[in-house]
Amino acid sequence: MKLSTAGQMRKTDRRAMETGIPGLALMEAAGVFAANVAETITAGQGRIVVACGSGNNGGDGWVVARHLAARGHEVLVLSVVPPDKLGGDAACQFLAARGAGVNWQAWQQQAIPEADLLVDALLGTGVDGAPRPPLDKLIQAINGHSAPVLALDIPSGLPSDGQPPGWPVVKAKATATFGLAKVGLFAAAGLANAGRVHVDPIGIAPQLMGETGIMLNTEENAARGLPARRRNSHKGSYGHGLLLAGSRGMSGAALLAGEAALRSGLGLLSVAAPQDTAAIVTGHLAEALTIPLAQTESGAACCEGGELAGKIGGCSAAAAGPGLGQDRAVLPCIQELVDSDLPLVLDADGLNLLAPGIPVREAPLVITPHPGEMSRLLGVDVERVVADPLNVVARAAEKWNCVVVLKGAVSWIAQPGGPVVVSAVGSEGLATGGSGDVLTGLLLGLLSQKVPAFSAAAAACWLMGRSSELAKHTLGTASQLPRDVIGFLPAAWLELAEQV
Repeated sequence: MKLSTAGQMRKTDRRAMETGIPGLALMEAAGVFAANVAETITAGQGRIVVACGSGNNGGDGWVVARHLAARGHEVLVLSVVPPDKLGGDAACQFLAARGAGVNWQAWQQQAIPEADLLVDALLGTGVDGAPRPPLDKLIQAINGHSAPVLALDIPSGLPSDGQPPGWPVVKAKATATFGLAKVGLFAAAGLANAGRVHVDPIGIAPQLMGETGIMLNTEENAARGLPARRRNSHKGSYGHGLLLAGSRGMSGAALLAGEAALRSGLGLLSVAAPQDTAAIVTGHLAEALTIPLAQTESGAACCEGGELAGKIGGCSAAAAGPGLGQDRAVLPCIQELVDSDLPLVLDADGLNLLAPGIPVREAPLVITPHPGEMSRLLGVDVERVVADPLNVVARAAEKWNCVVVLKGAVSWIAQPGGPVVVSAVGSEGLATGGSGDVLTGLLLGLLSQKVPAFSAAAAACWLMGRSSELAKHTLGTASQLPRDVIGFLPAAWLELAEQV
């Protein structure tokens, strides 16, 4: 599904109006659609209170109120500004609602009346920064009310382009959004506040939407990264992955990444690890081959270069990072993989040991930093990374000529010159050590099967997220472990395979 920023949507609206669609017609279509969504939330003919602001979002609210009143609902509009102060299309829609007998009153910080549904038509996408008085008070009043909330276009106070808000945001049960869904609806704050998102083009033709360069990682999109399986095949048909991982005290990272790689469908897996860790892998991961490496006194891999030379030629992709530790003695082995022509995943300590010099290479490269790692790689404050993930991940992909997965509650996936994919599938059960190792293993397995790097990243993020959701239904989230997520990978894989 295509997503847009607020600025892109404004340009789309202008293009639509330049082709002859009046702004009033777009507003009318938006209001009718939202009224239909409202009726899916309310039961019977309950009371509906619509909170309207001064701009076009408020105009949408007046349309919703008029149509719901015409359908027999008891409707009351709370207007933040005197209607005679409205302008443009919003003023026209107020006159139409008043002519239809819609009840309204000015909101002067009084209590919101009892209602079966509240409609948030205060701000929409045209506001930057914290809501100013008295809107901030009304947002707090809406959130303190017992009725469910339908937000129009985007919950008031929620940034449209994915930035985290530092102020109260309307918490909605559902959001009716118009034209294209806004990026912010699927960022972390959007997932927490937007509820179920309903999208309608409101009469704008697809060709007028343009290319936004932003997509939601839906099942359909993620399924492009599933490798084909053939009945007439063997282990050599599905690639050989090489995983450089583990150190003393962090053998679990190698095990999690290794098992996830095996669950991705690859034919063979070799785990290169320090001797002690390699012995643990052999004892716990029966399907994997091991490459024992010399180790330091602290139990980290100790490489002089050349340790992996005889293995690289027989492999189809590699990954380095999970649990390697911070001992720079392992750098020569990482460099061997970087200098090879294998598709490569760099994660965790693989990134930390190379920072800030991520190599630019010809062969496919996928890096998977969390915001802290990204801040070190770019040499910027972590706050800057968190505040602008959409642009940060796109710039990083261009800078290092690779696929970048900026991990978090929502992951942002970018490739040079290509779209940014927002991957919002998942649960809070992933907020535990080891989840990133699972992602690395999935990426390694898919790359080993010759899946293009960008498609592999989208598929891996979806599979891990969906597995966590399935685990949540059975195990909850507080007690969910990364190995539980791996346990539900086959079920998630089956769901995704239905899209192929």
